[in-house]
Amino acid sequence: MPLPSKPILADRATNGESGKAKDGAHNYAPVFEQFGFVFGLPNSTGEAVADACPWCSKNKFYLNVRSGQYHCKHCSEKGNATTFLTWVHARYLEATTDDHYRTLKQKRGIALQPLKRHGLAYDPDNDRWLIPFKSAAGSVVNIQRYYPNRGEKPDKFNLPGLPTVLYGLDRLSDDKERIVFLCEGPFDAIALDAHIGTKRAKYDIVATPGTLQEKWVEHFRGRKVRALYDNDKGGDQHRERVRKLLGESGIAAELRILKWPAELRIGARSVPVPPGCDINDLVRDPAFEGISIVALSADHGVRVQAEPKLMIHHGRRPAMEERPIDWIWPDHVRCGTYVSFSGRQGTFKSTIAQQLAALYTTGRNMPMCDRVGLPPGHVLYVFAEDNREEVENGFEWAGGDFNKWHTMPAVKRDGDPLNILEHLGEIEATVREYGIRLVIVDGQNSVVGAPNISTDMQARVNVTNKLHQFAQRLNLCLIGIRNEDAEGRALGPQSFGDIGRCVMRTVQTDAGPPPYCVLRFVKVSDAPREKYPDVPYSVADRGGSRREILWGKVKPKERHVTPEQANEIYVGLKGGAGSRK
Repeated sequence: MPLPSKPILADRATNGESGKAKDGAHNYAPVFEQFGFVFGLPNSTGEAVADACPWCSKNKFYLNVRSGQYHCKHCSEKGNATTFLTWVHARYLEATTDDHYRTLKQKRGIALQPLKRHGLAYDPDNDRWLIPFKSAAGSVVNIQRYYPNRGEKPDKFNLPGLPTVLYGLDRLSDDKERIVFLCEGPFDAIALDAHIGTKRAKYDIVATPGTLQEKWVEHFRGRKVRALYDNDKGGDQHRERVRKLLGESGIAAELRILKWPAELRIGARSVPVPPGCDINDLVRDPAFEGISIVALSADHGVRVQAEPKLMIHHGRRPAMEERPIDWIWPDHVRCGTYVSFSGRQGTFKSTIAQQLAALYTTGRNMPMCDRVGLPPGHVLYVFAEDNREEVENGFEWAGGDFNKWHTMPAVKRDGDPLNILEHLGEIEATVREYGIRLVIVDGQNSVVGAPNISTDMQARVNVTNKLHQFAQRLNLCLIGIRNEDAEGRALGPQSFGDIGRCVMRTVQTDAGPPPYCVLRFVKVSDAPREKYPDVPYSVADRGGSRREILWGKVKPKERHVTPEQANEIYVGLKGGAGSRK
């Protein structure tokens, strides 16, 4: 049955060719209307009825404008936009004659056989050519309409509201030894195919219907690509995008981008290359007769190297490049690293962290230290186990400066749990804004996580390295506080202790009361061992939830008294009036 020969109308419920209804929903009606259908307004379920079915001509042809599904309730033909376009293209292709192809040859300079091989079909009712864009499986998923006698640009239009794919995707092989030619538009690809002729089996030829899209780049992974975009401003923009997406990204194994010369040497002739020249021009213009486009792509193809991913240094770094170490706590806690801080519950890790923050914000000496490290600076304190009031009270009781104090809870504004790794960019902006050099994550395992840390390598890649590199890049000290199990192992990935340049633990030496503990520095990579001995401390209860760390406090030694000593003490207390029996 012939297709309807109705005039092409914009759907009354749509915005012209946008493929969107006025309410923003998808609308497939304009696709069908391009081939003569006229639909009424869709009902509440999105169904619209056409005045004639292309198969049986009855007025029972229904289209769901939202899904693209159609069904004739008279002849039972049904399908979707892809099956319809595949059928439509086949019908027009069947009716296209050699005379039609000869007319197109005069316009584009491409022989009949390549035009037939690429399946170009003529639509006489609208004086246009239908260029099929096919999926890898060979189904027509979009059609570019070319109006050869339009007289103005643009003269090519893809169907509205449908996905776009690479032209020639159905012919793209899996052979990574083949060179892939990437052209600007289907006619350049068809012209190149005609030009290469019998050697086409050595190459793959595809084209972009406009800008190269990121969703297509995987088709070029590991391939040798030569990009042949037009000699104009638009071509420059395409070349730059291809350079980034395929070349600098390392997607393509090799990328050469054609840089058009001012003139071409063809045999003994020099032929000027005019602005706007494209691959189709090289095929149809007699001035370029005898040219080898394959050789042109090699001789004038600028090779793009992938942006290096590795940092390889050669020779020793000059001494002048050495960056001095910035110490938060001299010879104990430095900037530019992740610091692992762990201990059993009840060893007052949070109280210690808040006191260290207070000392840093006020420029006072750190515990048992005879000098100050960095001048007073800003602190970001992330809290997961205590509430804001408790954390701020601890900082205040330690004498901190609230003008240099910033806190972040373990939940986001929307109430969802915080995962620091997903928001390092936003945290970095805050760090840079306030010049923060000390970040404390109190309750690290509550706010740092990744889906897979089942092996040491995955833990390092997904979690540990991200935090450590964040601290390195911003040259700040990032202290992560974690609890320990009964055997003294910090909960969470072991790699936190391996990668940090400082590892410290709280160890209880006597349960008390009052409790006595030591702050043990297991590792300080940039200071000699004698510089960071254990730092003893005890804790004084100041009422309520207030606790004070008493640095240097050790448990008094117990005194053992002999009977003779006890008698002497008794006599002394009695003023020498005889001994106790």
